[in-house]
Amino acid sequence: MNPNIEYILLVFREMLPALPQTLWICLLSFGLSVALALFVTVVDFFQVPVLRRVCNFYVSFFRGTPLVAQLFLFYFGLPSICQVFMAITKMQAVVLGLGFNAGAYMRESFRGAILSVDKGQLEAAYSIGMSDMKVMWRIILPQAVVVAIPSLVNNLVDILKGSSLAFTVGVIDITAAAKLRASANFKYFHAYLALMFLYWVLVLALERGQAVLEKRLARNR
Repeated sequence: MNPNIEYILLVFREMLPALPQTLWICLLSFGLSVALALFVTVVDFFQVPVLRRVCNFYVSFFRGTPLVAQLFLFYFGLPSICQVFMAITKMQAVVLGLGFNAGAYMRESFRGAILSVDKGQLEAAYSIGMSDMKVMWRIILPQAVVVAIPSLVNNLVDILKGSSLAFTVGVIDITAAAKLRASANFKYFHAYLALMFLYWVLVLALERGQAVLEKRLARNR
């Protein structure tokens, strides 16, 4: 077998043990980002006075600053000024950084999906005495989530690719595993080629999952 092929397979074998770490980072960060984006979107939709300003500041700050700087802020910066964050782990810092960053961008996905809901349904709901929160949870969000699925999957892909920065705070994910192997014998091209191929396969799997989910939802509707 070609020595380069053997080396690429070796890199794959060394990345696989770190794959669950990468997947956990993506899953937890995605969950946090969805919760934050939903909260910000609901606050904006109902135009809650004080909270709306706070949420707009959050979105502007995390969309206007680099992701790597945000990771450093959570892991190195906040523990130095706030005792609550002194016990934060590397994994938690990465999840917080990715989650807050993705949530700021995901707000637009939910906002567009909510605006796509027919206003006639809202007027009908209000006419029978439904409260704002009931209208949101029973009428708007169930329809908006279906519309937002393509955008949400794109956000998840961005989180997956953004997780490659986890190694900057010492998390051993698939990027760190490939980097360590490449540093051992300076075969950077082959190691990073293997890393890119693995990310590509993961993204293709997400896109395939999106297509299956959309078909099932369309069938149910």
